[in-house]
Amino acid sequence: QKVSKAYIAAHGPVQMGDVAVTASGGGALKSKHVYHVVGPRCVEHSPMDCRRLIEQIINKVMVTAETNCILSISLPAISSGVSGVAKELVAEVIIDTIINHQFTSRPPVLGDIRI
Repeated sequence: QKVSKAYIAAHGPVQMGDVAVTASGGGALKSKHVYHVVGPRCVEHSPMDCRRLIEQIINKVMVTAETNCILSISLPAISSGVSGVAKELVAEVIIDTIINHQFTSRPPVLGDIRI
């Protein structure tokens, strides 16, 4: 939480669709970095708009990871909690986006993508 608060103090809040990269801050996380995103809220967008926005966010995360030479990432079910987007929709978008990205990214850098 300290790392997130420091990022916001330095850069301002993360806007929907943006990716903020911070150090993991240690603790229980085994990762070196955390990619923070803000996804769409279902009360503000149609299901098709949510699908498109989540797809854009996942693509941006994967491109950012590849740009930073990250080989492994874990993707949570973005917007499926308090934002209220159906878990089934989020899962479908994540899987479709990963498949499309891996087949269009040459050469694919991400070797381990966990969901």
